[in-house]
Amino acid sequence: MNKKPFVLILAVSLVYSGLINQAVHAETKTWKNSDGFWSNDSNWFPFGIPGLADDVIVNPYGGVDTILRFDSSTGAQFANSLIVNSDTANTVSFEQIGGSLVIHNMEKIGFGFKGNGSYTLSGGTNTAGSLILGSGWESNGSFNQNGGMNRVNGLVIGEGPGSTGKYVLNSGSLEAGSEGIGSPGDHYMMSGGYGIFTQNGGTHTVSGKLTINGTYNLSEGDLLTDSEIMGTGEVGNSNFSQSGGTHTVTADLVVGSNHYLGGSSSYTLSAGSLSAGSEFIGSGYRGAGFFSQSGGTNSVSGILAISTSTPISSGKYNLSGGSLSSDSEEIGYEGIFNQTGGTHTVSNSIINNGAYNVSGGILEIHGGIDNNDTIALTGGTTTVNGSVTNAVSGKIEVANSPVIFTGDVVNNGQFKSTHTSVTFTGTYTENGAYISDPSINNFTNLIIGNSGHLVGGTGDEWHITSSFENHSQQNTLWDTLKADLFFDGSGMKYLYMAGVDYGLSPLGFINNFAFESLSLASGAELNILDGNAASGAALYVQLIYLGGGLNQLNDIYSDYNIYYNPTLAGNAYLKGNTYALDGDGVLAPAIPEPQFYMMLLAGLGLLCFARRRR
Repeated sequence: MNKKPFVLILAVSLVYSGLINQAVHAETKTWKNSDGFWSNDSNWFPFGIPGLADDVIVNPYGGVDTILRFDSSTGAQFANSLIVNSDTANTVSFEQIGGSLVIHNMEKIGFGFKGNGSYTLSGGTNTAGSLILGSGWESNGSFNQNGGMNRVNGLVIGEGPGSTGKYVLNSGSLEAGSEGIGSPGDHYMMSGGYGIFTQNGGTHTVSGKLTINGTYNLSEGDLLTDSEIMGTGEVGNSNFSQSGGTHTVTADLVVGSNHYLGGSSSYTLSAGSLSAGSEFIGSGYRGAGFFSQSGGTNSVSGILAISTSTPISSGKYNLSGGSLSSDSEEIGYEGIFNQTGGTHTVSNSIINNGAYNVSGGILEIHGGIDNNDTIALTGGTTTVNGSVTNAVSGKIEVANSPVIFTGDVVNNGQFKSTHTSVTFTGTYTENGAYISDPSINNFTNLIIGNSGHLVGGTGDEWHITSSFENHSQQNTLWDTLKADLFFDGSGMKYLYMAGVDYGLSPLGFINNFAFESLSLASGAELNILDGNAASGAALYVQLIYLGGGLNQLNDIYSDYNIYYNPTLAGNAYLKGNTYALDGDGVLAPAIPEPQFYMMLLAGLGLLCFARRRR
């Protein structure tokens, strides 16, 4: 016969009957020794060790500082509730170095009006339904853990208005179902309780949500939570400072949730590692959040969102060192991302509606960019592997350092390159303005739409390795008269020309998509087509460079004309002649406006002189 069910039923019955018996005889037990052990019957009033149903109050005894001690010899003890508090100048403290204490309901350390209390756990186990540090008006409660195990369903550090709660975890293990560090202030009380959690080691696990309206300092050890939110009150500041250790958030980390009447939330990462499912910097109703990373590792498996909530929240992320990685990122209208150093990797795409600034470090975007505001890539090294769309309202600036775009790029706003080299290995489509000042701009395929135009001057170069399609109708906005056009590499190249054929007139160089020079690499063939909506096209350039010499003219197919300036030394090899191209087009000399008028005036002068002689 199996006796286990009977034994189990008997055990449950005995426990249940014991609970009923203790409930019937529940008492309030008051500590009455200045320094003693829990397990001594005479240290309690009424006489006897507290039972499971008793409420325990520990106050200073005898007008002196008071200590209640708990060790392994105390064994396992139980009570319904525990209050450790002093409302006098004398201190009261609970010190546990071993054994097991189970509080069925709640523990309050520091209670009432300006009450004070402390609990030190160096060994053993403390288990409670809830633990509250600073549970009263302007009260103060502290919990110092140097070892052992602390298990609570709920932990509140700084609960009452104007109260202060402090938890210091040096070693050991703390497990909480949910946790609040500080209590939120509102427009009625204006200030809530202030909480400080300092972790110098050990393991801290929150199976539910960790809410911070105070300060968390992590220098060593492990912090594991399901989710975290900072700044839930209408007023006040919250801060998380990580200088070491490991911080893991399974779901969402929110920095700056609600600051309707002022205040902000900040996270500072200088060393250690942080990982989260998603991170929201500046969220909720007018939430203000700031994240500053100068070292360590921040890994976001989902989205990093900066100021994406309405009504408008504000958020800022400053990356000056360390490593940041995310699956995707979204910058809201009041969001700012600044990178001055470190390594930043985005697995998928970035949506930017705010300000995205990179002036140092390494940025790698394996997806694309959807930009509706401002992106400034002014330093460091940036690589974008996905497609990029720049809205009409968008501005993208590349300056001082090279940037590579390996996917297709569509610009409907403004793209500007300054003192740098920018490379597009996909297809670049310009429907807005591309401004070079001055820079080297490298394209595989460059397409200029009807509304697009290029602007560049001396020192600006446009390099094409495959095709240049110019369908622009913005001849008055287009300005490349002092810029250079190159077709690099061997093989067939395609040029769709816009502009009007004014023949040998200098008008061809004015508002007519002209370039300073056209260079065709040795071994390259050029197929010239009409890019205008109506038929008829021409290309006016000051200089012509043929890598293969005059024989390379045989590799240019065109039904349209190219005009050059015969007065320039660089064109001396052309001898001012006109050359037929494969097709119906020609390469012919044309004189730019200043020289044209000088020659015209000289000719008129000679004519007048001749008439005078006659």
